[in-house]
Amino acid sequence: MVVEIDEKRIQEMVARGMPQQIGDVSASGLGREESSEKMDTIDSSNPRQRVVKQAVGAYRESYLQSVEISDRQVVYIDEDLRESLVDILHVTTKRKINLGSYVTNIIRGHLEENKDVINAMYNKRLKNPL
Repeated sequence: MVVEIDEKRIQEMVARGMPQQIGDVSASGLGREESSEKMDTIDSSNPRQRVVKQAVGAYRESYLQSVEISDRQVVYIDEDLRESLVDILHVTTKRKINLGSYVTNIIRGHLEENKDVINAMYNKRLKNPL
């Protein structure tokens, strides 16, 4: 199943911030697991909450899926970034997805979204200038 992701809409949601009743754990006083459970019980009759729930579902399908990595390779990333990614995975997937799968899915998504630009840059370097 291919899910169309409206990147501009997601970017706008990120820029505006998530609604307090959904994502602001510190303001609501909810623990991490309670917040995750609350996310699953959003009122679908509210249009804004419905959009957020759809975006969450699309994100889960795109990035929070386990992938088999048969030929593992080491990739170095900043420690702060690694900690942030591990925190995201622990809260959103209850530790069911490993960091390698998440990073693989993010990179695959990036390459797919930007393949035309990447191919154009690649082909430009292959052309002989004379």
